[in-house]
Amino acid sequence: SGAVAGAVFSRVDLPSTIVILGPNHSGIGAPASLMAEGEWEMPSGNVAISSELSNLILEESDYLKNDSIGHSKEHSLEVQVPFIQYFLEDFTIVPIALMQIDYKTCEDVGSAVFKGIEKFGKNVLIIASTDMTHFESHGYAKKMDELAINEILDLNPEGLYDTVKSNHISMCG
Repeated sequence: SGAVAGAVFSRVDLPSTIVILGPNHSGIGAPASLMAEGEWEMPSGNVAISSELSNLILEESDYLKNDSIGHSKEHSLEVQVPFIQYFLEDFTIVPIALMQIDYKTCEDVGSAVFKGIEKFGKNVLIIASTDMTHFESHGYAKKMDELAINEILDLNPEGLYDTVKSNHISMCG
């Protein structure tokens, strides 16, 4: 997926603040964890976390927790950072990792991100990445992916959530 990610990042006007959403595969930490301070040590240089935006988002959520443990063994967010570093030298991130959560929690997190960015008052990019169907035949994966993609194209978040759950689609993120 690196070639696809590189192509996408090369076409995006990257602002200096970026929210990165992804799954928590490890199962440790809070079910909805936002790392609100510090920096990430990356091979191309450290990347600071926007404490200002992080705290604005946390204030708006009943479920998100300031939790670095949920990020300590996770890779889904950090693999986005080198692409950003290639195209942008000075930026901050707000990393949010989510375990398998219910739809109400998803809505809360989405609303909190929106309201936090609105209060922040600056241009922010939201990056959300997913693997679609895992470890299935091409034909089956294509069928399951199409079910999920149709809900995405219909801008139907609850329909996407229900489709993934009811069809046991192994989509993460």
